Amino acid sequence: MKKEIFERYLNVQTIDNKERLKLIETPACIIDLKQIEKNFRNIDDIRNATGVKIFLALKGFSNDMIINQFINKLDGLSSSGLFESKLGKELNVQVSTFFTAYTDNNINEICKSSEYIIFNSINQYKKYLTEAQNNNCSIGIRINPEYTELPDEFAANTCKKDSHLGIKKENMPPIQDFCKGKIEGIHFHTMCEQQADTLERTIDYLINNYNNYLKKIRWINLGGGQLLGSSEYNVKKAIKSINKIKNNYGLEVILEPCEGIMLDSGYYITKVIDILNNNMNLAIVDGSAVCHMIDAAYRGWSRDIIGESTKISKDSHMYKIVGSSCYAGDTFGTYYLNKQLKIGDNIIFKDSASYTMVKNNMFNGIPFPNLYIIDLNKNLKKIKEYDDYNLFKLIL
Repeated sequence: MKKEIFERYLNVQTIDNKERLKLIETPACIIDLKQIEKNFRNIDDIRNATGVKIFLALKGFSNDMIINQFINKLDGLSSSGLFESKLGKELNVQVSTFFTAYTDNNINEICKSSEYIIFNSINQYKKYLTEAQNNNCSIGIRINPEYTELPDEFAANTCKKDSHLGIKKENMPPIQDFCKGKIEGIHFHTMCEQQADTLERTIDYLINNYNNYLKKIRWINLGGGQLLGSSEYNVKKAIKSINKIKNNYGLEVILEPCEGIMLDSGYYITKVIDILNNNMNLAIVDGSAVCHMIDAAYRGWSRDIIGESTKISKDSHMYKIVGSSCYAGDTFGTYYLNKQLKIGDNIIFKDSASYTMVKNNMFNGIPFPNLYIIDLNKNLKKIKEYDDYNLFKLIL
């Protein structure tokens, strides 16, 4: 991250960096609203040129206090279950819900909160079709197009051979079920942190393999997984691809990004509370990867650190940064830092908005991080302190 952004984040009009950092109660999550506004530039250009609907995927980020800051830029919210659909309804926008397996206990309430209901299997479609119709939901199915550019071993690959997500073409419902009041839309999600060239090839594949179905439906949800906010994202190519499928079939097109909106907007700050050496330097922090950045602990998806080079040099200092829980695998990763760490130093991880806060948990009784925002005037504000103890007792 560039130095000027770091200084803006610290809001150092009247106080030096170190003193300002001392005011932040760690561990903490910080969301930069100005960066989110910047990420919408590409999205707004694509929407203006195609009419595509933009639904934020709540599975990746669902804090309503933050979403309310940019809700006017969205067409709706994408839900993965009961609580997310209820949140979307509370925020008074359109809700599209895909749930892997609805139940008798939640289907009615989800339908009442959702404009779009997407089924994952023929069984689910047949069982709950009437419920969706009675609530005037627009009904869709999730397909497994068996096309993705993700490696087979990648955790987010929804098209792997044993995937439980989506209906393969050979198992599709009868073509006559694709009509008004029955199956009006198709949904899939096959991309992850990819660019517009992947979208282009995916859309061409759909046109070549699902032409008969595309002629029958009213809308298509292309899922998320694109880095829409990235400076490297090819907006012109995305516009051309979306308009191709939209205009060829007269479809309403929906994108449901999360990281595409939240890219580079989040920071996670934690403080070094002890330093050990056991065959290597170990920095223990007051946060926890297994509680606050769970994909780093379980999948090794590390985040870069502000102010540190990603290149190893002869002067680098190697540290494994570990959390304060008793789980031996509670690690943020091994880093080569520009300087030696000291007890009391702050470590600031970048790009930690998507798929981190939504996965927070209280293993070992470790509390949720405090929540701060950098507002549009570049002021740093603490907006949430969680009453974790009462919640912890409820969980127990």
